[in-house]
Amino acid sequence: MDEILKRRIEIFILVVIGCGWFGKVVDNLLSNQPDQSLGSLVWLISPFIVSLILAWRSPVKNIGFRPNFSGNGKWYLLSLVLFPLFAAISIGLEMSLGIISVTSFKDSLILQTLAGWFVFNFFRSILEETAWRGFLQERLIKINAKGWTIYSITAIVWWLWHIPYYLFFYDGVAMDMIVSSFFVLASFNVLFMELYAITRTIWPCVLLHATTNAIQYTVVENPWLIDQYWGFWFSPSLSVMICLFCVIIGIAIRKVRIEKLQKNHVLE
Repeated sequence: MDEILKRRIEIFILVVIGCGWFGKVVDNLLSNQPDQSLGSLVWLISPFIVSLILAWRSPVKNIGFRPNFSGNGKWYLLSLVLFPLFAAISIGLEMSLGIISVTSFKDSLILQTLAGWFVFNFFRSILEETAWRGFLQERLIKINAKGWTIYSITAIVWWLWHIPYYLFFYDGVAMDMIVSSFFVLASFNVLFMELYAITRTIWPCVLLHATTNAIQYTVVENPWLIDQYWGFWFSPSLSVMICLFCVIIGIAIRKVRIEKLQKNHVLE
């Protein structure tokens, strides 16, 4: 069974790495493309589709769709409140240091923007988390890959999948941002991976992903302004502080998960 799973993992990785570049070829062959081009759609949905295809008639059919509510309520709650908490701490720190300014702030506008982005990203996150957690991570677990191997493979593949998006489907991304995005995705990956590992369902990860992106997109359209230098360190969107938060919380979840496994082993 391990050899079959390894072959499916290899196929998945090849398709995922190549789908964005193929999407660019599609766009080059077509004219009068909208902002969300057919090529960008190919890039977005390919990991999800290949996950479903490879999971079908596979020794391991699970792709994390079962919600597993029993015993996981606190992790569902954490997935919803974690990034709003991160953002509140970040903004509070910035305001106390006087490095952020707020203009034309309207609570209703912020809440509407957050809600709109959350709904949009909830459905989009289903596509991503089915691929990264439900398919790739689940199968790496099944072949008994070591923890750091799973961290590394999922982070690198996730990053390589994003590169064509930054180059072709997202305006104004410099090469240094593409390089730095690896460290952002790797730190986020620790949190998402451990959340899936302790629940074995994609849905807390979907909620976390949707909430994360909703806050990030709202910050992009926000009425507050922060200096670029300080934003690198403290921005509630993507910053060194947010990345450190992700790693710290991810490691904490890992500790809880390992203690739970050890306890269950003793009881057995």
